Amino acid sequence: MATLVARPLLARDLPALRHARQRVAILDWDTRRECDGPRVAQHAFAAIAPGYTRERVYVALIDGELCAALSMRSQEITHHWDVAILAAGSPRLDAEDTVVLELWTALLEYGIAASGALGGRRIFAAAEADSIAYQSLRAVGFEPYTRQTMLRAVDIGDHAAPPVGMRSQEPSDVWSIQHLYHHVTPRPVQFAEALTSAAWEIHPQTILGWLQDRQRQYQSVLETVDGIVAYSRITRRHRCARIELLVDPCALDAAPAFVAATVAESGAHGCSIEIIIPEYRADLAWKVEGIGFDAVADRIALVRHTTAPATVRERFAAPAEGERAPKGVPSYFCSRGGSTCGAVVSARDAQRMER
Repeated sequence: MATLVARPLLARDLPALRHARQRVAILDWDTRRECDGPRVAQHAFAAIAPGYTRERVYVALIDGELCAALSMRSQEITHHWDVAILAAGSPRLDAEDTVVLELWTALLEYGIAASGALGGRRIFAAAEADSIAYQSLRAVGFEPYTRQTMLRAVDIGDHAAPPVGMRSQEPSDVWSIQHLYHHVTPRPVQFAEALTSAAWEIHPQTILGWLQDRQRQYQSVLETVDGIVAYSRITRRHRCARIELLVDPCALDAAPAFVAATVAESGAHGCSIEIIIPEYRADLAWKVEGIGFDAVADRIALVRHTTAPATVRERFAAPAEGERAPKGVPSYFCSRGGSTCGAVVSARDAQRMER
C-alpha cells in the first residue's frame, strides 16, 4: 500500500518541485494569475532560510516521490495566514480529480496544523466555486463568508480633479478608518476577518521587507465634515498595483474621482490596476466600472480558525487539609496550635469568643 507523507519543503526537494504543475490552484489575490505552478526560485529561499521569510511551503510525498505542494504566507496582520498555491503532479502521477482531492486535503490538514503552531489563528483562501481546490478547503473545515470579484483596468487615464478633502493618511486616522470599516462591513464578515485598528496603520518599510516583497504602498483618505468617508491603500509591485477600498455609501458618487486621484498620486499610471470588491458592495463596483474597470475573476472567500497551542504546566500535590475553623469564627483569626493554613483557632479560644 502506498504511503502518503506530508512535511515542510527541503532544499533537496527543489528539483522535483518543478514537476508539480499538472494541476495548479491560485488561492489568494496577491499571487500572480500568470503563475503556472510553484515558484521554484522564490521557494528556494523559504526552504533554505524559513525563519527569514513570511512564506512556508509544504509538500506531500507518495512512497518518497513528491506529488503535491502547498504554499502558505503569513500576513502583516498578526495571526492571519493565507493559502497561496495548491499544486499537484509528478512524472508518474495521473492527476485525476479524486487523487488531487485526496492529496490536497491531506496537505491542507498538515499546513493548518503547522501554521497554527507558528501562531496562526485565522487562515484565509479565495477559491473558484465548485473547483477541486474549493472542495479540498471545505473538506478540512474552511467556511465561506463572502464572494469577491476582481476588477482590472490597464490604464484609467486622467479623470476629474481630486475630490475636496482628499489627503494622505496620517497616523491619527487609524481609529476613524476602523470606524468606517465597521460601518460598511456586515457583522458576519467582520467576525470572519477580525481586523483591528492595526490593519490600517502605516508601517515603515524595511530594506529586508522590500527585498522580499518588492512593493510600495500609498494610503489616502477622503475627509468631510462628517469625518473620514473613504479610504484607499494602493500597493505597487513591478508593473501591477492593487487597491484596497472603503467607501461610505454617502460618498459613493465621489468614488471614481477618489480612485483616479489615488492612482495618479501614487505614481501607478501605466500599471495594471486591480480592485477586489465583495458582493455586499456591488454598488461600488458599478461606480468604478465607469472609469475603465472590468470584472475579470470571481471567487468565494473562505476562512479557517485554528486553535492556540496549549501550555501544559507541571502538576504538583495539593497541601494536606488542615483543621477546619469552627463555625462562626473569622478565618483570619490566628491559631495558637497552628494549622496548615494559619486560619483555625483552638477550641478554647472559640468557646471564649462565643461567651
